[in-house]
Amino acid sequence: MKLRRALAGFLIERVPGLNALARRPEGKSVLYPLATFTGLDLSTTVLGCGDTDRRVRDEAGLVKKKVRLFNKETTQRIDLWVPADEEKSAEERIEELAAAMEAAFEGWRFDRNRSAIVDPVTGDDLHVIAIRHVSTVDLPLDTSGEPFLARKSLTYTITLRRSYERDVEHNMENIHLRYGA
Repeated sequence: MKLRRALAGFLIERVPGLNALARRPEGKSVLYPLATFTGLDLSTTVLGCGDTDRRVRDEAGLVKKKVRLFNKETTQRIDLWVPADEEKSAEERIEELAAAMEAAFEGWRFDRNRSAIVDPVTGDDLHVIAIRHVSTVDLPLDTSGEPFLARKSLTYTITLRRSYERDVEHNMENIHLRYGA
């Protein structure tokens, strides 16, 4: 949920007029154009060798935490819902919206000083290191109610860097050896 909220906040900042929500709201009080998010899958890969990637030491030089780094990769589907207006058809508006979203992600991807993608509720940096476009699918026009909505689905793979910290306990015993007894 954090990633979906963070992506929604990211897109709202960069795509004017977009209403992006982590999930589709119930009822008729929906603001369009709308983007909703669905997580499709999640996989984790360990970075580095079998040992810890980083150690945190205390002032005496003893290791107090061992840190492992992981890459988590998730695939997110972004569904777009756009009605027509007086100037343009729904199909024209959804093409423009999809192009603006793709440009926002590509701009972030190739920016050397890219901003962190942050969860707007908790303020946590999600440590997103890659966003890759996978596919774009045109969905049939939604004619189930008013307004009629053009729909499109964009799929992205997002890689996050995670760390797992483990506290280290030290058990030191003094051993006294006597030689020549």
